[in-house]
Amino acid sequence: MPTEASLKQFYGKVNDFKDQILRLLRRLSGKKLVDREGHPLDIEEEIASLNKGYDKLMMAKAINELEPIKAMYENGIMPMIEPILLRDEVFFLDGLDGRVPGAYEEILQDLPSNITDFLFLHQVRIIWSHLDLIEDKAVKAILWAHIQIFCLLAEKVLSQIDPYYYNIFATTKQQLIDSGRLS
Repeated sequence: MPTEASLKQFYGKVNDFKDQILRLLRRLSGKKLVDREGHPLDIEEEIASLNKGYDKLMMAKAINELEPIKAMYENGIMPMIEPILLRDEVFFLDGLDGRVPGAYEEILQDLPSNITDFLFLHQVRIIWSHLDLIEDKAVKAILWAHIQIFCLLAEKVLSQIDPYYYNIFATTKQQLIDSGRLS
């Protein structure tokens, strides 16, 4: 069984990540933003959606602390380990530069809505596509750091119940280094 400390650390990082996204959404508030189809974005609606997703996660956690972590890791993180490790913007931009067209969107379509809510992916994508309006060069690095730590903590928790999860990130990272794709 995972230790109480590792579960607390994981859910604490999820809360930190949510708070970081909320701060960034608030910084975008008042700016005229549009989605990929050109429709106006309502930042207050996105904040409400983010909070709703977090509340769903906390309800799922109250029922079973491990299941939300396992579902997030297997369905939302594992399919995108390489882009996460490479800090590849395709993770947020859905292959808009032609590298992996549609891959991210396909993953999202296959996920139950509660998983995408738990990962706050929709809101991160909104922030990512409007970072130029925030004018803070460190934001991308901060978001990537949160995501990678979040992933490693999920792996740490899950590896305590099943050795299958042990070092998936480290193994993938080493493969990327060995192939010259990551330094």
